[in-house]
Amino acid sequence: MPVLENGWRPVLITAFPDRVFFPYGELICFTVILPYLNKPEYGMKFGMAATILSGLILTMTIVLEITVLGVNGLSNTVFPLLKMVEKINIGGFIKSLDGLAMAVLIIGDFFKVTVFAYAAVISAADLFKVKSHRMLVLPIGGMILYTSMVATDNFIEHAEQGKMVLRSVFPQFEFVIPLLLIIIASIRILFSSSNTD
Repeated sequence: MPVLENGWRPVLITAFPDRVFFPYGELICFTVILPYLNKPEYGMKFGMAATILSGLILTMTIVLEITVLGVNGLSNTVFPLLKMVEKINIGGFIKSLDGLAMAVLIIGDFFKVTVFAYAAVISAADLFKVKSHRMLVLPIGGMILYTSMVATDNFIEHAEQGKMVLRSVFPQFEFVIPLLLIIIASIRILFSSSNTD
């Protein structure tokens, strides 16, 4: 099939907002965690390196999925990585790696939820002026557990809710909040420099 047979428009529609907001909109969590690093000066350097590396890995994974499954196979599969791994068969010896792929996905999701929960606890402690953020671990953990059980009844509802969050909540985290923080920081710098004069 020719590359870009329908021009750049379908590529740009897919890339924005879906591929811009997710997963890069989730990086707002790291703005909460960065001040708590032992060496905050390394946070930006390693954070940018990790973002670029993860973007390259995602790109290579999607290219592999398209190569193995084809465009139709990729668009009609809920978990294309799992479908792709199911097709691995090297000499009849190395095959059935879908269990390993599921383990990698679950471990990755565990760390993702852990980072989100930690960012929520730190943010809530700062917002409510709680001295020790450990006091909020149980209540916020309970809220996460409860909402994860009652938010949706099935995968289709989960996917629809994800699309709604992607288009309504992620822009706030990716553009609005960082812009407001930049404006507030600039005003603070202006006032602090004018007070010292």
